[in-house]
Amino acid sequence: MPIIRSALASKNNWVKMSSEDDYVYHGYGNSPEKFLFCEDVSKFRNKSDTIDIFTNDCELSSSQSHTSPQIIEIDGLKTEVIVRRSVWAGVKVCGASDCNYTVSTAQRINRCKSHSNSHGLQKSEQCPVNIVNIWPKKPDDRRRWMGTLSLDEPVPRHNHGKPSPRKLPSSLVNDLKSAVLLDPSKKAKELQKGTDK
Repeated sequence: MPIIRSALASKNNWVKMSSEDDYVYHGYGNSPEKFLFCEDVSKFRNKSDTIDIFTNDCELSSSQSHTSPQIIEIDGLKTEVIVRRSVWAGVKVCGASDCNYTVSTAQRINRCKSHSNSHGLQKSEQCPVNIVNIWPKKPDDRRRWMGTLSLDEPVPRHNHGKPSPRKLPSSLVNDLKSAVLLDPSKKAKELQKGTDK
């Protein structure tokens, strides 16, 4: 908690969230030592106002998480927040020596496409990075913070490559839902093409 309190104490420690990669692959950005900040989660990428969008879209797997209410001084003001800390579980990699296929440990298929008949996926060692999600307890306060922590390194870095995507992003799921509501007769192939024809 002291590291989290220090990170949230001043907005100079924050980087404005600018793309889905910031939370889909958290900790792979240019400034892993700074906390990411979203001023209004309901307007970010036209997503719904929910505390779960950043964890729902994350392509990393957590082995365990802990959520606790805290009162933290955020840029000079004491704020009641919820802090969720998650330990990341590493990844699974293809057992073939010449293959760099990497997926989240939550991936159910245990083979890569190139070596489906010869090599299985092998789990990497535990990742030293913890990811922190923070949101104010007041429902009308739509600010969000994300950060990476590591007890082993001063700058938290994943000990594995960026995994391949394993799920659809919320933005695409929301678009598909809207398209189906507008025209329930559309078939899967038409939705996939994104056309009205």
